[in-house]
Amino acid sequence: MLTPYQRSGIGRILVRHVVESLLDGGHRTMLLWVLAANAGARRFYESLGGLPVRGQLTEIGGARYPEISYGWSDLPGLRRRLSAAAGSPPDSSGTAG
Repeated sequence: MLTPYQRSGIGRILVRHVVESLLDGGHRTMLLWVLAANAGARRFYESLGGLPVRGQLTEIGGARYPEISYGWSDLPGLRRRLSAAAGSPPDSSGTAG
């Protein structure tokens, strides 16, 4: 995310929409990859409860870079956490979201 927009809440909104889409599709877990050198993104994912799963090398523009995957095993819980942070009212199931 561009620096002027970091720490503005946009990242949480984007993740919340991804989580909602995955849950609507019947998924209950999520895994994503981030470049290992992207410390800001890694802190962000960790602040959302993401746990490092594994590392690998990826090729970008002919160069190889280390990347790390982050995983969440409880998407309903992540949705509640994101909704509570946003101050969303509970949905019809009684959970925020």
